[in-house]
Amino acid sequence: MFFGNFYEIKILWKNLPQVSNIVQNNGSENSLVAVISGASRVLSGEAELPGDAGQWYFAASRPILHDGPDTPIAEFPYFSFLYADLHPHLLTMPFYALALAWCLNMILDPIFSKKWWERILTLFLGSLFIGSFRALHTWDFPTFIGLGVLVMTWIILKKRNSEIRQKLQSILIYCLSFVILTMILYSPFTHWFKTEYIGVEIWKGLRTPLKDYFVVFGLSLFIMFSLLILELKEDYQKARSLWFEKTSVKSLIPISVIAVVIFGMVLLWKNDYQILALGLPLILLWGYIIFLKKDVSEYRRLIWILFAIGYGITFVVEVLVLKGDVGRSNMVFRMYLEAWFILGIALSVAALEIFKKLKEWRPLRRVGWVVVLQLLVLLALVYPFIATGKKINDRWPSTQNPVKSLDGSLFMLGDKLINPDLLPAVYSDDGREIDLSMDYAGIQFMQDNISGSPVIVEGHTTEYRWGARYAIHTGLPSVIGWSWHTRQHNSLLDGSIFDKRIQEVVDFYNTTDMDAANQFLKKYHVRYIIVSGLERVYYSAEGIDKFAEMTSQGQLNIVFGDQTDNSATIYEVIQN
Repeated sequence: MFFGNFYEIKILWKNLPQVSNIVQNNGSENSLVAVISGASRVLSGEAELPGDAGQWYFAASRPILHDGPDTPIAEFPYFSFLYADLHPHLLTMPFYALALAWCLNMILDPIFSKKWWERILTLFLGSLFIGSFRALHTWDFPTFIGLGVLVMTWIILKKRNSEIRQKLQSILIYCLSFVILTMILYSPFTHWFKTEYIGVEIWKGLRTPLKDYFVVFGLSLFIMFSLLILELKEDYQKARSLWFEKTSVKSLIPISVIAVVIFGMVLLWKNDYQILALGLPLILLWGYIIFLKKDVSEYRRLIWILFAIGYGITFVVEVLVLKGDVGRSNMVFRMYLEAWFILGIALSVAALEIFKKLKEWRPLRRVGWVVVLQLLVLLALVYPFIATGKKINDRWPSTQNPVKSLDGSLFMLGDKLINPDLLPAVYSDDGREIDLSMDYAGIQFMQDNISGSPVIVEGHTTEYRWGARYAIHTGLPSVIGWSWHTRQHNSLLDGSIFDKRIQEVVDFYNTTDMDAANQFLKKYHVRYIIVSGLERVYYSAEGIDKFAEMTSQGQLNIVFGDQTDNSATIYEVIQN
């Protein structure tokens, strides 16, 4: 969770020569010297890291096919928390831990060993935890319900003193009950939430190169391969001795399997499935260890299950993509975050297993392995070391000595936060300046004084501007929210419906016809109207003035502000 990927090293390699004292040429040796020289000057304080601050914390979230037409989002937990984009992929991470804890409890205390009421409670809690992903973050639901089914299947199959028929019946009963209960508990949500983003198709664009895959998962791959070698060392020695002792038809089977696997790997590689070429032998080896190998402890088997699930998720996105989505950006984005979380647990416990065996290794091998591990850990720590400060200091507005606070909306006050006589944050919307401090005051009022979920109306803008700010900061429903997300969440509807609603908001603010305005308010059950800096620069003064007249006629009531250009004004619609 506290590591980054290795992409920051690429950025350092590219940028450090700019602050070095070395005259550069095309030689790789000269480039290395220039990088070392630049790093020395930065570490000594003689120079600063060059280039835009954003590249030092943001570029690492796009390490695969960087800046290409098929570049997917490949966030990792540290980036997500540092960037603080309050989306479901970030908010659901504690639920990952909850779901995995339930699975671990199932393994340590199998469901079939419990009393009847404990079995029901266990199934109910598992369905409640894992089913929540349908509403919290739908991308996670298939992975975790699959994990739940896999865990139950596994613990029942390894049950002793039970016939295979009884085991299969138990698997069917428990797994079906688990899945059905998961569906029932969240049926109110699934009944009302409809989307076209439910189908998958084969991905036909560029796929992940192996070198980029190592940039993302290099540390966990090193740990996994190290444990894999330890796990299979004894099997290899036995197979080798048997081969030399007695060559028979049976002994040719492993050779044939290896030949087929190598052929499959070559075929996958030639068809640009580099990650699957790596994954093919791994899947077979994991399957052997998890299901066939006899002398594996339950603890060690659990580690391999976690590795198999974590990497298996990353293999899937090389083949499949969600229909109707923006390329495979979101598919890789969501699945890789799951993989980071699962692999983070796997590599931690796997490293402990390896450390137990270190004393048995030859000194040279032991030292070499530890040096490589330390190097990879150091590389993984470069991102948090550099990116944290760069992100914290990359502020808008550029406030001197900003107040340290957990209130993420204080940026609206600008320098007024330090001194009321200084300038607030001013947003320039195509040259039209908007004082954000007025909105801060209005938003704080709504958060503190308005209960329930009344509908609001506020000015609409295109994406990535100042629109929908009251809905975003208060969570209250508005007539139209952030355009693209609204369309995504209601993807089964005709796009013209959203365009029409946006135009209705424009007409509502611009019109001087109070009857038309009242019809709009009734149609959308609006309770509060926002008039602040954004509305005053986007809509006509005559249209804005009608709200004062509607107030004087008793149709509206001012609950905040004074109707001047120096304040946000919030009107409450008087209910007849």
